[in-house]
Amino acid sequence: MSMPNSDRLIARLVDEAAIRDATARFADAGTFGDYDAFRDLWAEGGVWTIGKPFEARAEGPDDIVAMFKKLKEPKEFFVQFAFQGPIVIDGDTARARTLVHEEGRGPGDTGFRCHSVTNDLLRRTGDRWLFVRRDFQYIWLDTANFAGDVFKVSPAV
Repeated sequence: MSMPNSDRLIARLVDEAAIRDATARFADAGTFGDYDAFRDLWAEGGVWTIGKPFEARAEGPDDIVAMFKKLKEPKEFFVQFAFQGPIVIDGDTARARTLVHEEGRGPGDTGFRCHSVTNDLLRRTGDRWLFVRRDFQYIWLDTANFAGDVFKVSPAV
């Protein structure tokens, strides 16, 4: 027996909201350096890749968090803005694309700004969606130094 159209629509909207939440939590954990929250976003055996010019790859939540720490810890500050693109759900798997803007500074006066895109594969686990694969590709990258003051903020929800 199939679900009525309204039930299918509600189920799809709930799944899309959960996937958007995973994307938002990724950006939030990245910005605030919350390694535990970052780890909780990944399925066992998950893969995270970063394309040219850096060419980085990590597999499994522990390796992924180690790569994240290596990227995050030298930064005086880092912020990621994520704009969810299309989501295609097929049962308990989903493909999604996210447009990303990042800025960071450090170590020292080094800095970067970028626009990029992620191509994501997610899997439903209970009532959550976890990243199985997240491929990060740069569209534009500026590594010129930039000025400005850095202020310590604490996340509040």
